[in-house]
Amino acid sequence: MVVEIAEQGWTIPMAHLTCAAHSEGELKTILLKYKAANVNDVLALRGDPPLEGDGFLPKGELDYAYQLVELAKELADFGVAVAVHPEGHPASKDLKTDRIHLKRKLELADFGVTQFYFTHEAYERVRDQMSTLGVDRPIVPGIMAPTSWSTLQRMAQLSGTTIPSYVVDLFDSVGGDPKEIRKVGVDIAIQLCISAIEAGAPGVHIYSMNSAEATREIYDAVKPYLQRD
Repeated sequence: MVVEIAEQGWTIPMAHLTCAAHSEGELKTILLKYKAANVNDVLALRGDPPLEGDGFLPKGELDYAYQLVELAKELADFGVAVAVHPEGHPASKDLKTDRIHLKRKLELADFGVTQFYFTHEAYERVRDQMSTLGVDRPIVPGIMAPTSWSTLQRMAQLSGTTIPSYVVDLFDSVGGDPKEIRKVGVDIAIQLCISAIEAGAPGVHIYSMNSAEATREIYDAVKPYLQRD
């Protein structure tokens, strides 16, 4: 699909590639196929390792995303992005350790994209922490419109994202009405995008969650702020 988008030429695709369940040889093959098809940008992720007992999925040979960044850079002149967890990666033993690993990863890559968050302070905090550590790579805020309470809870648990009380209160205020829940989620995303852009973010990344309509609504609302001088 990524190659097909590149061939159509109407936009620039960024392939998402994980270390999990891939041998190093497989990763090399995939990256070289991307390059041959003019897919020049990659988001390098560790991915979720196979659960114990999942015999049909082998353990990946690379353990960390920074190793995938190194591999991509060695093979070709890829533009490489990496994930940034504003509240720390769930697998990190503490925030200090997380920031040390994040620094190493960002310094190898071209820019970072955050996991979704719900307070603007979370974005500013990780950006400022990286700056204090001497990292000058751009960090793009990742924004998700929470249009389903059950999905939000599941995604937050997997990503280590805190659901703040204001989000809970907004969802409670509309009861179980799906249309109102969707509206609340889109409004939250719009405000987070605007706050990030006004704070100097280089752009925004929308986690669409397969909802093109919600993504278009967010884009239409945020577009005037992106076009400012």
